[in-house]
Amino acid sequence: MSRFIALIGLTALSSLGCGEPVDGRPALCKRYASAVVHCAAEVDDDDDDDVWAEARGRVARDRRASHLYAGCLSRLSRVDALDRMLSCAAGDEPPSCADFEECRKRVADRVDAATLQQLTEAGDVQSIVVLCESHKTMPGCADAKTQLMNDTVERALPAVRDGTSDAPPSSLCFEARALARSIDPLPPGTMATIQRACAEASAGLHVRKALEQVSRFRKTAADTMPYRCKTVIAELGRIKDSPWARDAKRMLVGTCYLDLGTSVLEKRLAKVTTCDAVVRGLIGAIRTHKLKSDALTPLYHSALKLCPLSPVRPSAGGAAARPESGSRAPTRRGPAASRRR
Repeated sequence: MSRFIALIGLTALSSLGCGEPVDGRPALCKRYASAVVHCAAEVDDDDDDDVWAEARGRVARDRRASHLYAGCLSRLSRVDALDRMLSCAAGDEPPSCADFEECRKRVADRVDAATLQQLTEAGDVQSIVVLCESHKTMPGCADAKTQLMNDTVERALPAVRDGTSDAPPSSLCFEARALARSIDPLPPGTMATIQRACAEASAGLHVRKALEQVSRFRKTAADTMPYRCKTVIAELGRIKDSPWARDAKRMLVGTCYLDLGTSVLEKRLAKVTTCDAVVRGLIGAIRTHKLKSDALTPLYHSALKLCPLSPVRPSAGGAAARPESGSRAPTRRGPAASRRR
């Protein structure tokens, strides 16, 4: 099985071009990423005979190599310390794992803490993750990753939520989760906090779109309701333990149903003579959110005349109605019962 693992590692090396002559930085990045993954596979070899497990491990290693390579290629050329780390993979032939790991250790010992501080101040998540992945014992990595994760959750994502930043929330959330997964031990509740911040940032974008839609409907004197009102209010209701979501939901309910909803219901009642989907939807929203106002309440009662609520018939004793004593509830005979007769 050791030979099988080695074969997988060599396949990964050749697939990324690590057996080819080094020609500039891209090839050096490929060689370095493959060497990291290949040497980690040698250390993790446990003689497992499960071929499927080995196949899954190969996929995971290929993904990790691709991630390291992409980060190196796009970012690491700006960082002198990481240039020195990449030099461990230089040469005409792939280095042995012993030599490669010893080189990485020597470089890690020389890495200046100012480099990590520079990356942290720049918010360069990709470079920090790759740098700390390259030498896990480097002092300051845990603090830098924690600081950057907290900054993303406490500053960057709320800025997107409040509309003061146009950064894509999906990218910020990906970075925050990547940092959290690389921190060990991770404080309890951290992932839940990240999830809530991401949900708020996404909902903030949707709230602004809903308000824009309400504004357009008001300007055109529409007699229908914007679809975003219902969907975004429901989205806000799913965010738990969030004072921001609670306040945003209250605001959007008022804007959609107390303000625009009153106007739409008035126009609708003057237009239709039978219950329709718009009137029924507004009745449901008014009841769900317990809305009242001097203008809306009379319209609500008029709407109930077109769309009366289905009465709930209570059964005797408050329980479901049962057949009278001595009677037999009707049963449905199936083909089997008929054949038995």
